[in-house]
Amino acid sequence: MQEDSKKSKECFASKEKSYSSESSPTDPPDITWILTILCFLIIIIHFIASFFPKGRIRGINQWAYFPSWITFPVTFLALLFFLPSFNRFFLNTIKTLITPLLGWMRKKKHLCYLIFSLLFFILFWLLRTKTHFLGDGYQILSNVESHQLAIKWTEFLEYFLHLKAFLLAKNLFNPDAETVYALLSCLAGSIFVFLSFLFADFLGKNGAQKILVFMILISMGSIQLFFGYVEHYTFLFLSIFGFLFLSIAYLVENPALGGKGNHKDSSRMKLIFPLLTFLLAFLFHVSALCLLPSLFFLFLITNEKSKPSWCFAFRRGKRLLLGILALFLVVIIFLGYRRYSWSVPPLFVPLAHDRYSGPGYTLFSLPHLLDLFNQQLLVSPVGLILILAFLICLVVSLSNLKKGRSFFMNRTSQFLLIVSLSQLLFNFLMDPALGASRDWDLFSAVGLGYTILGLYLLLEFSKDKLKFEYLTTILVVTSLYSTIPWIALNSCKPKTIERFRNLLLIDPKKSQNGHFVLFKYFKALGQEEEAEKENQVQREVLPELVLLAEGKKFLAKGELDSAEAKFLLAKEIAPGLASIYSDLGTVYSTKKQLNKAEIEYKEAIKLASFVADPYFNLGNLYLIKGDMDGALKLYKKAVFLKIQYPEAYYNLGHIYYLKHMLDKAEDLFIETLKLKSDFEDAYLGLGNIYKEEGKFQKAIEMYQTAIQLKPDLANAHLQLGITYLQINSKEEAIKELETFLELAPQSKNAEEVRNILQKLRP
Repeated sequence: MQEDSKKSKECFASKEKSYSSESSPTDPPDITWILTILCFLIIIIHFIASFFPKGRIRGINQWAYFPSWITFPVTFLALLFFLPSFNRFFLNTIKTLITPLLGWMRKKKHLCYLIFSLLFFILFWLLRTKTHFLGDGYQILSNVESHQLAIKWTEFLEYFLHLKAFLLAKNLFNPDAETVYALLSCLAGSIFVFLSFLFADFLGKNGAQKILVFMILISMGSIQLFFGYVEHYTFLFLSIFGFLFLSIAYLVENPALGGKGNHKDSSRMKLIFPLLTFLLAFLFHVSALCLLPSLFFLFLITNEKSKPSWCFAFRRGKRLLLGILALFLVVIIFLGYRRYSWSVPPLFVPLAHDRYSGPGYTLFSLPHLLDLFNQQLLVSPVGLILILAFLICLVVSLSNLKKGRSFFMNRTSQFLLIVSLSQLLFNFLMDPALGASRDWDLFSAVGLGYTILGLYLLLEFSKDKLKFEYLTTILVVTSLYSTIPWIALNSCKPKTIERFRNLLLIDPKKSQNGHFVLFKYFKALGQEEEAEKENQVQREVLPELVLLAEGKKFLAKGELDSAEAKFLLAKEIAPGLASIYSDLGTVYSTKKQLNKAEIEYKEAIKLASFVADPYFNLGNLYLIKGDMDGALKLYKKAVFLKIQYPEAYYNLGHIYYLKHMLDKAEDLFIETLKLKSDFEDAYLGLGNIYKEEGKFQKAIEMYQTAIQLKPDLANAHLQLGITYLQINSKEEAIKELETFLELAPQSKNAEEVRNILQKLRP
């Protein structure tokens, strides 16, 4: 038993020779001093940033929202832990207090993990966020309550889970959407805490190491997701953590990969678990695809001493299948993007050119690089410190290449390095809607990879017990100093609103939707003065939107010249705003200046190809011109983009009908009626289809419904009369045809109908 226990404790040790605690001229510098200096700097930077709440240092300025009588003492206390004497006194006191608890936990550790996880649920609930301005929370709640939230393929399982939970809870105790989201968020947090206990127990070889791993994981800034957070990234974060946990377990327990597993074949079977967890993460959110390189690494590695070999991999059946599937996936993504790229909003930060929503915000611009840096400081300051410290050691130790390489020689380090680089590349390239000023949650899991990598390296190369305990204390203190104000200010409404307003002012154009959300929030609470204050801010920082709104009012009243003047002035101020061109096109279309309207609509599409309205408007224009094929292509794009105008579906269906593509026309007429149940022309269109298919009774029903909705719909009477003729109902036919003549005596079909009636009458 003792031998098994010893093996279990050593299961995470690398086969490579670790650095000796005795230094030599070629050894890397002492990691303790590097980490101590970096942690000290992080706390000082946090403190300094607290004097600049409106700057771009938003990832580290959370203390700015608390009074100085709190900030100064807390900062002083945090810095005291850097004194070895105070640090040792604190550790000895803690050891004395928790030794009995640790003894009990060792006997029933899983029960203890469960109890603590439930206690954390209470903590998450009590400190849950009181507003939902981070991400798209406020809009999500509005859409859920109004039953307008539809499942998106990009976040299929997140949407599905939250919607089903909401519907189930409605039947049981009728809560609001906010409560349902908060419960799921806190529940996910409890599961994360439980998994963190298991992971710390697995990764750490002694009590100090386990405490460090657990405390760093549960004090990451990303845990804001578990404080009643309303968005669709909570379970994504949880599943990514599960993927990393299971992947590391697979690598550690597989003897062929450098692990200490007892049976080669049984441990290899565990590869299915990280694979399934990756698929689960992908179903939660498509952004989990950034983990694909690390998943391929798991499949392609062979043994500890050899590098991943593509040639060797492709000789084996399973790896050959994986290669084919990977290639197939890449081809499908490429072809799909090539065909539908126009429908995809800008996914990446632009390399060089500016956008209206982010002037000056390009890939290598200072605002973007600062946002990237802020994001890491927000979600995992300690992870950043650990990686930076080891990079310094690596650079210094390059004089001894063997020792320099040994930082990342084993498979676990390599796997975590791939995860870290993939996630950071994703964070660097992807463009959040507001330049990362609010949408931090899209990248909330990015810190997991390099944080776990940093912890793993620290555990591997720190051999001095006293130094490690000292490091544990200052790392945990630094992490808590960074995260506690972030959690606290989000649990307080006034502080959240104050910070949110400051964030909106960083990038006013990127944050235009945020101003609107804040305006709606104050309106809903009846705080008219605050709502008007937000309106005033919009007028000052976004004058083009004010002009656009005024122009729309004139357009609705039919005052076309006034509307045109407002739109032209707005275009001068913001030439990159697509909606201006779309509305200006509508002005020209209404004035019958079709060529000018076409130019404006095409420019709107060029600026925002993923917006449906310009396609619909230009399709209407082509329909007026008689260009059926051009209109068909544009209506198809508008419908593909889920436009909510029933006319778009009807017009597209009508064109398909004229082209005798009856099945497609029928589907579109039905979709039209889902959007507008009293759309009489859609019933008329369905009647025409059923008549051509010989389904006369169904056709009669459709025509009658159209007539009930609009009794003077002449064409419906005409088609109903013809249908009655086809089933030999002469009296009904005569009645409907006579009604048609009364309603449309000058119609092009009138003379033909008169001839038919003359033959029918006795």
